[in-house]
Amino acid sequence: MRKLKNMHVKLYDRKREFYDLAQSTDFDLLWFQLEHFHDNWLRPPNGVSYRIWANLLGEILAVNLELRATGQALLTDTLYEIMAEQENKS
Repeated sequence: MRKLKNMHVKLYDRKREFYDLAQSTDFDLLWFQLEHFHDNWLRPPNGVSYRIWANLLGEILAVNLELRATGQALLTDTLYEIMAEQENKS
């Protein structure tokens, strides 16, 4: 059995199901929720086209929010339009 001490674990917990575990472990557990992110998600990472990023971000958010296929399509289309508008301004 692997030792859990000195182990580093990153955990994204959107439903707060692992909060107690994060508070009571003796190993390093980095626990965070969506509110802990302070990035501009509408800005694609360096070297990534906004077209590709809109699709990826739409899928990530749809899974996180448990959207159905039509909701994901609407979200992705909206993200694409917003990012295209920002791209044209710069």
